[in-house]
Amino acid sequence: MDRSTVAVAVALVAASTLLIASAMMGGLSILTGEAAGFAGRVPFYVLGGAAVFTGLVVWLELQLDDGLTIISVSLAVGVVAFVLLGLGIEGLFYSLQDLDRMVSNVSVYLLAAGLISTGVIFWAVRHWREFTRRHELV
Repeated sequence: MDRSTVAVAVALVAASTLLIASAMMGGLSILTGEAAGFAGRVPFYVLGGAAVFTGLVVWLELQLDDGLTIISVSLAVGVVAFVLLGLGIEGLFYSLQDLDRMVSNVSVYLLAAGLISTGVIFWAVRHWREFTRRHELV
């Protein structure tokens, strides 16, 4: 791989890891009841998920002919975007309320879990077709 490919890969892994770790922190804030103002921000998270869904439908329509694939992929990615956007922002708010929490051991564990999740997600995106193919008995 050339340097630019490695740089892009490292940047994507770092961004994904931080997003997933922040989403886990956001889930923790909601579960513990410390997500002040969460209900007021939910409509904006829904709007973000809807924008991702619609943008992906339009983009995939230009790339693919299979309508079922277009709508199912767009729906799945839109839901994931809604969840990650909402939980990620809530995690950021939660961490900024108490900066000591951000640098605690819990954050290190969440970063490790985010990094592992990034690897699993990368692998799943590259190999999902292997699990959806029909296997015929010979």
